[in-house]
Amino acid sequence: MLIRTFRERWLNLARENGLLRFAVGALCITVALQGCHMKKLSERTTVHVHVPEYMQKDFTIAAAGKASLTYTEQWALSLLPFVASFTAETVDFNVRQFLLYVHPKSYHPISGFLLEKSKEIKASGVAQAFFPKTVAVEEEGAIVTVSGQRTRVVGNVVTDQREVSYRIGFELGANNRPLVTELTEDEGAQNTDEP
Repeated sequence: MLIRTFRERWLNLARENGLLRFAVGALCITVALQGCHMKKLSERTTVHVHVPEYMQKDFTIAAAGKASLTYTEQWALSLLPFVASFTAETVDFNVRQFLLYVHPKSYHPISGFLLEKSKEIKASGVAQAFFPKTVAVEEEGAIVTVSGQRTRVVGNVVTDQREVSYRIGFELGANNRPLVTELTEDEGAQNTDEP
């Protein structure tokens, strides 16, 4: 009787040891697989993408920091309303918002141009609207030219309508943030005076 009890206990312990060995082995394999997975995750490259407000087309950004043409085109169309459509009351806000996207090396010339324009707009009380017609992307996506009709209004009177082209240069900064390096406004011939 004593031997039989001892033998039963021995077999129960052997079964329990087998289950414990299996559990420990499964845990060791799980930890090893999890370690391999964590190593792969740590080797991944993180890419930051700043998405423009006006996003109508798919775009790509290469690992080397080169953006597709549609990426800079959409950024130009998103930023252009800040400098092309405004009223005397909103021009200061628009200029501040646009300057957030200006490259530090180009900040002084662009801010000087925009602040001078802001003073002129506030002094005359002009409201301006820009209606884009064409967009051209050149120099491997670094320069975007948007052409369209600019209409200026004082009160309820249209004072000026003409074709205007805005040329915006871009450079991808840290974390692929698009930064404006160039901003020019080319005024074409006047279309109509007061109606």
